[in-house]
Amino acid sequence: MNKRQKKKRIPKNTDFCYQIIGRESDGVLKIKKCPFYKIIGYVDDAIIDATGKEHPCKSPIAYCSYAKVSSEEDVLLLEKIKTCDERLPKYHDY
Repeated sequence: MNKRQKKKRIPKNTDFCYQIIGRESDGVLKIKKCPFYKIIGYVDDAIIDATGKEHPCKSPIAYCSYAKVSSEEDVLLLEKIKTCDERLPKYHDY
């Protein structure tokens, strides 16, 4: 698959790795996910609550195979914010 065909599969006019395309009958959002966004593993982490206690947890490691960037390099990828800068919305300055 060439670069142009890959680019067409990325959700357009959004800053995120998904695009909202409607709602189900029960109110759940229907989304179109970017096929290049993947969770490739988990790393051990800890959450500290208000009392100062540590609670162990696992944090995901996300990867964009289009931009070849992981969440260890760009933290915004964990929030599903595009790192590839493809098909972004057109903003106007008035």
